[in-house]
Amino acid sequence: MFMDASSFNGDISNWDTSNVINMRELFRGSTSFNQDLSNWNTSNVRDMYQMFRQASSFNGDISNWDTSNVYTMYRMFIEASSFNQKNWTMAHLMSLI
Repeated sequence: MFMDASSFNGDISNWDTSNVINMRELFRGSTSFNQDLSNWNTSNVRDMYQMFRQASSFNGDISNWDTSNVYTMYRMFIEASSFNQKNWTMAHLMSLI
C-alpha cells in the first residue's frame, strides 16, 4: 500500500486493522514514515513479510501488537536502521530470517 512512498509520513494510527490478514511489504521503502501504530489491532495478521523493509525512519512502539497468528516476519526490519524497540512477541513464527 505504501511501498516506496518515500515521503509518506501520514497519521494512520486510528485505522481499523482488525480484519487485516496480510501486511506484506506495507511500508517497504517508506523512508520517511515514523508514526504511532501502537493501537493497531494485529490479532488476525498472518503475514508481516518485509513489512518495514527500508523504512529507515520507523522506530514505533509495537509492543502491544498481538502477533500470535503471524507465521512470517521474514526480513521484517531489514534496512530499517532506526528501529530499536523491545518487548514484542514472536511466539508462533515459522520464519524470521
